[in-house]
Amino acid sequence: MSENDFIEIDEDNAFKRLPVALCLDTSGSMYEDISDLNEAVKGFYEELKGHDRAKHSVETVVVQFGNGTDGGVDVVSPFAEVEHAGIPRLSAGGSTPMGAAIERC
Repeated sequence: MSENDFIEIDEDNAFKRLPVALCLDTSGSMYEDISDLNEAVKGFYEELKGHDRAKHSVETVVVQFGNGTDGGVDVVSPFAEVEHAGIPRLSAGGSTPMGAAIERC
């Protein structure tokens, strides 16, 4: 991400919105790696929150597939500015409905 990816658009919100969708595998096959996935998601948010422009312009959504309730696919963190987004704590289980998750993202 470079400084040129953001442009001023008005006085209230001087930054162009950049939507980011995280489509994360939380199926049973991720059981041994789920803590690494949680740390990676936490690091992703911390990195964006540390960037003066990104924390005001990047909006994220987190969709998990595997350990979800809606056919194995759930939005666990709806679209929000990085500064206001909750960092989800993921757990592993279930099958791997990747196609349905990609359609949801």
